[in-house]
Amino acid sequence: MEPNFNPSPHPPSDPYAFLNESKRTSPLTVLTNLSGRGKIFFGLGLVIFLIIVLVLAKSLFGGSSGINVTSLTIALSEQQELINLATTGTQQSQVMSQSYLNFSYTTIASVTTDAMQLNKLLTYNGIKINPNIYTQQPSVNTELKQVEQTSNFDSTYSTVMKQQLNFYKKDLSQAYNLNKSAVVRSYLTKDYKNTMALIKMLGSSYG
Repeated sequence: MEPNFNPSPHPPSDPYAFLNESKRTSPLTVLTNLSGRGKIFFGLGLVIFLIIVLVLAKSLFGGSSGINVTSLTIALSEQQELINLATTGTQQSQVMSQSYLNFSYTTIASVTTDAMQLNKLLTYNGIKINPNIYTQQPSVNTELKQVEQTSNFDSTYSTVMKQQLNFYKKDLSQAYNLNKSAVVRSYLTKDYKNTMALIKMLGSSYG
């Protein structure tokens, strides 16, 4: 008897057919199927999420909510005082050594650049700076006045500048801790490094 090779009228089903037949529900379909109240809650949740993202971005990238104005105003005031002191030094070129003159010009260039960038950052965030900061006279200028045109000017100038740079360094450190904006902190970090470079220049050159 010959074997029967007639095909079965019901071919075996594909055991993996459910993978092809399964339907994936898209987010749009889910949103469409929501009830009226569900859509309202979904919309509110989305708005809250966007607000949180905007607040975080504002804080990280320079928003005024992360800025402590008082600490930055103090930093600007210290910067102006350093500029005034260094300028006073350059006016005593007849009695000041060349190394001190170089330090003075470097201080003016470095601190002026830092002050301009910090002022620009505050202005960008809508923060107004008291213009009196830029016209104030350095409080320690009397010490330099007493030794102008004398051989003691270099020594007094070095002492005064070192003291003022250390004050400024301390104020920058405090401002960093008080400000939460990442952009502001990056500016303060750069200013701090520039200040340390000036202190090192003054100390290594003049003891």
